[in-house]
Amino acid sequence: MSDNNYKYTSNGWGYHQLGESVSVKEIAGRICSLGFDGFDLLAGEGAFPACSIDETTETWEKIRYAAEDAGGRISSLVLVGCPLQDEDKCLREFKRALEITKILGTDVVNLLPRKTGITHDEGFRRLKRIWNEIGSAYKDAGLTVNAENHVWTPEPDDDIFLLRTEADFHKLIEVTDSGILVKFDPVWLLKPGAGEQPVPAFERLLPHVGILDLKDCTFPDGKIVSPGTGVVDFKALAKLAADSRITSLSVEAEEHMRQTPPLTDSKAIDAVHTSALKFYKTIFEKE
Repeated sequence: MSDNNYKYTSNGWGYHQLGESVSVKEIAGRICSLGFDGFDLLAGEGAFPACSIDETTETWEKIRYAAEDAGGRISSLVLVGCPLQDEDKCLREFKRALEITKILGTDVVNLLPRKTGITHDEGFRRLKRIWNEIGSAYKDAGLTVNAENHVWTPEPDDDIFLLRTEADFHKLIEVTDSGILVKFDPVWLLKPGAGEQPVPAFERLLPHVGILDLKDCTFPDGKIVSPGTGVVDFKALAKLAADSRITSLSVEAEEHMRQTPPLTDSKAIDAVHTSALKFYKTIFEKE
């Protein structure tokens, strides 16, 4: 049995079909009311529900209290834009996150680094410069930073995301001197465009993994499916995670998002999330 006291978190992406009819505040409360320990708040360009990094202090506080009133908390601030192609803007987001996390009461910042229009090497050079400038401030503030892998197209380089493969994670560790940890998503590693087996990669990266993302998919097409019906070996991941620093598991319930017709009933989407949470607790709390 693991000594880890896992915290289960989720974000609002699974409610994307509801569009502008829902707010960040509503989803934060909704996620925490379903039994999740925390809400991963997506902010920046591309966030859902829409949330700018320049929201007012009052707005951030309302989101925080919605989560806390529902029995949870804001588990992380997620910079989903993180635009390395605009180095000044990216640095500004890092600096702004230092202020926002204080208001939200969270000590975790997650990144989805993008490098649209620049090479991978240039993206890493820019990330290194930014981290050299801002990393000590994050350390002084007691913040943990994790960066996530993602792919968008099956091309070797989709010209969007910096972290796609295991090798990219090792480069992240190198350029930040282990200052930014790995937010490991096995599905995006399996997807066309990366096409790598997640369990051995996870084992090699394990000393540097801060958060494990949880969702399932088929292979080789990478279709996201209900947990336990795809190819991700959660039992193997759970066994490895049990002897690691990982205490946070991010449940990403997205298997319903591409079904036809689209699932637009909020209670049905709630059920997808609670079912996923139950499944993962069954697996990870056995180890």
